[in-house]
Amino acid sequence: LEDCSCGRCAKDKGFDYGNQWAYSSCKRLQGSMAKRRHDLVAIVLKMAAIKAGYEVKYDSKDFFQKDSKRIDLTLYHGIGDRNKGIEVAITNPQSPTYLAMSAVDPLKLANEKEERKRRKYYSLGHELDLDISAFCVYTNGALGKQAYEVLENLASRIAKSRMYPSSTINEFLELQARIALAVNVGDHMMLRAASLGRRTRFNLA
Repeated sequence: LEDCSCGRCAKDKGFDYGNQWAYSSCKRLQGSMAKRRHDLVAIVLKMAAIKAGYEVKYDSKDFFQKDSKRIDLTLYHGIGDRNKGIEVAITNPQSPTYLAMSAVDPLKLANEKEERKRRKYYSLGHELDLDISAFCVYTNGALGKQAYEVLENLASRIAKSRMYPSSTINEFLELQARIALAVNVGDHMMLRAASLGRRTRFNLA
């Protein structure tokens, strides 16, 4: 941690005092772990979308543009419905940068980040005929408005496809728990990598 040049990690490294979540915000220490945490959440969404009856493309190189924009997940409906694009984002509301905003409205940060993501990918979505949604989840597991709607849609479709009686709320809670677990595992990988100075490798398989 002392190797980090941001200065905050060494100061806040204690778990009894200071901000123990600095690890999950520091760009210098997290390295590729942030991408792996992102991928864990995207994989959960991918599997849920398949279970909901969608054909899914995940992080396809076909969607790389000159400005490096891409769509994390593309969900294909079939005839009569518009395809969907989902962009995943994970945010730490306890980061010193966002703490004041989170204190006033806990979900304001997530909702604003989702809107920025949707605007950023609007033109690409229009070009590919995709209805773009951003999926923002906090490091504590809380969901943004668009993320909630994405899970609600997937849960409803999964409940209807079950061979046994199920409900949207049961399926929603199951998906929400899986997302929270994915974030938790990703946070652990980042904390572990930070404490070992990026020397740790993790296999998602």
